[in-house]
Amino acid sequence: VYKRQSQQPSAPYPWWRYRDRFLHPDRINRGLQFWNAHSALLEQVSQKYGVPGSILMGILNIETGFGSFMGNFSVLNSNLSLSLALPGRRRFFLHETAETLKLAQKLGVSPATLMGSEAGAMGMSQFLASSYLRYGIVWNDPPGGPLPNLWQSPADVLASTANFFLGHGWQPGQPVMARVTGSGGVDATAFLHGKHPLGQLLAAGIQPEEPASLPADTPVGLLRLQTAEGPTLFIAYPNFYAIMGYNPSVYYSATVWAYSRAIQRALNG
Repeated sequence: VYKRQSQQPSAPYPWWRYRDRFLHPDRINRGLQFWNAHSALLEQVSQKYGVPGSILMGILNIETGFGSFMGNFSVLNSNLSLSLALPGRRRFFLHETAETLKLAQKLGVSPATLMGSEAGAMGMSQFLASSYLRYGIVWNDPPGGPLPNLWQSPADVLASTANFFLGHGWQPGQPVMARVTGSGGVDATAFLHGKHPLGQLLAAGIQPEEPASLPADTPVGLLRLQTAEGPTLFIAYPNFYAIMGYNPSVYYSATVWAYSRAIQRALNG
């Protein structure tokens, strides 16, 4: 487990290379198949939680290719191994070890049977044990019912993922991010770190291609990402940072958004 973790690339790809790994035609086709099989469910979950189905699909695409590779590592062993190998994160992984034991007890299974990634994440949506216990939803079951099945139930997976987003600040009806237009000659340097009121960016001439009806004091970020056309500016809205609650990577959150857009285009023909 530690060897695999230490082999993760130290220098990230340009964003467009990372993004294109997950927007390959095969990934789009898998998404269309998932949509065709679960379109009614996606709409119902979206209506209840306010998270678009295409955004939820973006998560499942990156995490497991819609359940095609969910990991074959012992979750318990992964957490224990990482707690020993990574002293700076020992407390975190020991907490996840305890949560894994608690989850196994609630599921009525042996801890050794819980399988997932080398980082200790499980199921189609790759929840850590603590997230499974906190955000897991059994779709349309009354409170107090059995825990969700995040390995085999798309309904539970979608509802739980949407619930996770709500718990991390998702704002229904708001955008995720937008490419900046008309930025030639605009000095955006002062806005590239931290968050700033949306009105300040607009006043500085930093305009999104698709205007959003949001208050001027909405905190947003300004990102400079490498696309195939070169460095490109994007405005990151609060929902962008809600996605980062799932994975604290700008590339990840931006790729969930990009996949969502690609699926919408494919569905619209």
